[in-house]
Amino acid sequence: ALSFANDQTFATTVSVQVFDINGRMLAIARLLVPPKTSTARFLSELIPGLPSRHIGPVRVDSFAGIYAMGLRFTGSVLTAIPPALSGFIF
Repeated sequence: ALSFANDQTFATTVSVQVFDINGRMLAIARLLVPPKTSTARFLSELIPGLPSRHIGPVRVDSFAGIYAMGLRFTGSVLTAIPPALSGFIF
């Protein structure tokens, strides 16, 4: 699952790109996150048809500053996966 929080005063679109283990992009989805809200989605909701045991990177992009977190379910355990920043410009 992925969780997004938008602390801005305007809505922002988040792009979610899913890659295979070899770095090939498999799919892309976009999600509108309203201002001053948070939302969470299962990856399978954003990318229908993705295997439940998919292994590979997921990239999240947005033109506005957002907060993002990955959530992994393993049996009955929920683990938070913090994002790694890529291409961040000051």
